[in-house]
Amino acid sequence: MQDSQEVALASKLSTVSPKGWTTPEAQRTTHAISLLLKQTDTDTLTRLQSNAEQATSLAQALGAHEAARSIPAAAKDSSPQASQTNDASALLVVADLPRVFPVPNPQQQVRALTEMGHVASSRKDLPMVLETCLEGMHRAVGLDRCVLCLLTHTRTQLIARMAAGPETTALRHRFQWNWTTELEARLKPQTAQWFTADAPGPNFLKQAGDSQDGFMATFTVDHKVIGMFYADCKPSGRTLTAEGFESFQCFVAQAEMVVRALP
Repeated sequence: MQDSQEVALASKLSTVSPKGWTTPEAQRTTHAISLLLKQTDTDTLTRLQSNAEQATSLAQALGAHEAARSIPAAAKDSSPQASQTNDASALLVVADLPRVFPVPNPQQQVRALTEMGHVASSRKDLPMVLETCLEGMHRAVGLDRCVLCLLTHTRTQLIARMAAGPETTALRHRFQWNWTTELEARLKPQTAQWFTADAPGPNFLKQAGDSQDGFMATFTVDHKVIGMFYADCKPSGRTLTAEGFESFQCFVAQAEMVVRALP
């Protein structure tokens, strides 16, 4: 399954932009994005640099200080030296992270939930809201691997679109299913499940996640399932807790509320 043009360009930009907005590779990628968005290169570059600044603020709010330091401010001038110093990655890449496992932090959970509402009201940017949700689950709730799957617009496939935490690259490739009547029957609106060895989850999810213990919740908007959240602590081998399950559900509910409020 190939990525869409949007995903491919986003992935390319996340690779080339740290080397400088004015490098030939970054300029070519920015131009390709401007054609996709049907706007000028200048407007596109301004928008991408603004996204980078938003990503820095988001990383800091979530306590991801190391990630925030890796996203410098937008370049103030076009000189090569300034570009090397100030160029920013245009996207907060939610990908495989170092093997440092966050612990639950209630104060950070409140900040992350608040940030989700702030991002929605200030930018009306759904991807940023969902990234905030996943990073909050990972860094504030202390869950190792967090994945968001979304239904395609034709409602024929359920595909992983975002992930946070270590060992999630392979996980994203496995979290892809045809949307069958059997799957639809298992993933009812407003469903949340904490599955264990004694209370097993759906086979399709256990096989893809390669874990007997995990959290799952359908992503429901207006009584209609549009996706699924999944989380576990397999990489660290830590035991899931009732407090973690409650916090996981809080982030899912906040994401659903924010999406309903978006135009």
